[in-house]
Amino acid sequence: MLSFENLGNPADQYFADGLSEEVTNRLVKLSGLSIVARSSAAKYRKSGKNAQEIGRELDADYVLDGTVRWSRSAAGSNTIRVTPQLMKVSTGVQIWGEPYDAVLSEVFEVQTRIAENVAQALGGRLVQADRQALKRASTTSVKANDAYMLGRFHWKQRGTPGALERAAVFFRQAVAADPGFARAYSGLADTYSLFDFYEVDTTDEPMRRAKAAAMRAIELDSTLAEGYASLAEVLYYAENNFPRVNQLLQRAIKLDPGYATAHQWYGEFLWTIAQPRKSVMALRKAKELEPLSAPIATSLAFALWSAGDVAGAEKEFLNALAIEPRHQTAHALLGSFYADQGKPDKAVAEFVAMGAPRAMIEPVFRGFGNEAARPAALASLHNSRTKSPGFYAALGERDSAFAMLNGETGGRARFTNTVIRADPMYRNLRGDPRYEALLERAGVSDRQLRATGVTPEQ
Repeated sequence: MLSFENLGNPADQYFADGLSEEVTNRLVKLSGLSIVARSSAAKYRKSGKNAQEIGRELDADYVLDGTVRWSRSAAGSNTIRVTPQLMKVSTGVQIWGEPYDAVLSEVFEVQTRIAENVAQALGGRLVQADRQALKRASTTSVKANDAYMLGRFHWKQRGTPGALERAAVFFRQAVAADPGFARAYSGLADTYSLFDFYEVDTTDEPMRRAKAAAMRAIELDSTLAEGYASLAEVLYYAENNFPRVNQLLQRAIKLDPGYATAHQWYGEFLWTIAQPRKSVMALRKAKELEPLSAPIATSLAFALWSAGDVAGAEKEFLNALAIEPRHQTAHALLGSFYADQGKPDKAVAEFVAMGAPRAMIEPVFRGFGNEAARPAALASLHNSRTKSPGFYAALGERDSAFAMLNGETGGRARFTNTVIRADPMYRNLRGDPRYEALLERAGVSDRQLRATGVTPEQ
């Protein structure tokens, strides 16, 4: 399933992507039909490769692609033209194609007809349950649907300035327009649950709202994979309820194996519980499903770094920044990675790129692995407004690192709990009784993990 090409205003790309995603969401409910790498379409959007070449690379039997044009008149009318086409990869022959012209309010009917025709063209015999599944739209409100698609468009850019704030605005508009729109509640939960990680709001309130929205999504649609993944993310950060997180993510993946975010969050959960190799595998799956996601590439890079694959980690960090040069988390982690690898000039460049003052950050990184430069590094770090326990740990200043880590509350403590075992910046703390106490606080000590049936790999 390739994302439909937008032939209208470039600003309408979110609409073409959203329409493609909704058709996919319906098709994936059919038994016997597997959607291969459904978000990999973005990887090929400007590749110049034809559908048959793409299908062969993805090892798919059939490829569905097409075009979308949204036209607006001065009189205020809105019309859409959707032209899907289904091709058999082995022969390169188009086996079905049909243009659909409709007013915008009929977009849900168009999505249903496309899904039905694709299923029939593939030789499927649609029983009544299948037909009902294909007709089941996420919402029947055009306003809610448009706001939701804009919300997801901005949410997928998380890590860039203002993206999550914009996503929250659109998701709130979506649930206001349709209070029964489960997928919009899931989007709102996903947004609020990341507010403290991306330092939009580090109080407890966004997490409370996230949990309420996730539970509402599941209440509205118990078959929605996104809802279970959303609730898992809340419990992952806010409650350290790792057995429940595992159950929820496994259920989300079973309901929708093509949902990249569920695989991403499962990979992050696995690094938290000291399973670095499995973490890399899960995040590679997420990347396969959504190859142009900077957040997924960044998470994969961190997992590779944690697992000791230095070359692979650098490659994925750079890939994330090639996808989205403004991704703050990728810059910060790549800078820390370079500092850890004894490359201070490159480390400084990454932090300067995200707005850190060179005069403050350069002496800090000069002290990594350089005993002579360590006093100047610590002096600079002490005077910094952005002190980091990871930097103190890497510089061998254990007391300051533990003082900061033990003094963390709210969002910072929640985040530390999820990476304390995985982050290479904390490796100098391992073996210290105070480190073991932190693992206990986070719920990820060897004793606690083994009690849940997990054997730590690191």
